[in-house]
Amino acid sequence: YGQTYFDDELSKEEVDFMCGPYYVHNNDRNVEIVSWWPRPQAWAASGLNMGFWSSQCKSWFLSRLENIRQGISREWHQSTNDANGPMTGKQWKGSLKFNPGTNKMMKNVD
Repeated sequence: YGQTYFDDELSKEEVDFMCGPYYVHNNDRNVEIVSWWPRPQAWAASGLNMGFWSSQCKSWFLSRLENIRQGISREWHQSTNDANGPMTGKQWKGSLKFNPGTNKMMKNVD
């Protein structure tokens, strides 16, 4: 009694629930995973990953959410850096650059 237990890692099912993935066939008949929100690997490599939820993170999230709600999105296979439709991990990493110096800083913190 009196002890608190916690998990500091999400399960695959929890990540899938939060990110909204789709499994789609591409032109090569391979299956790709696209998602409405970045998966942890893409977020970790992004310029928004500062180790805490910053005002810049909040602004990005609210802007994206509003665009999705208003239907301002694009087909998942278009290769633009606007982040309004489901994207592959590679597309997420490309669209979440923002501040390239953040990655170096976060590597030094670990």
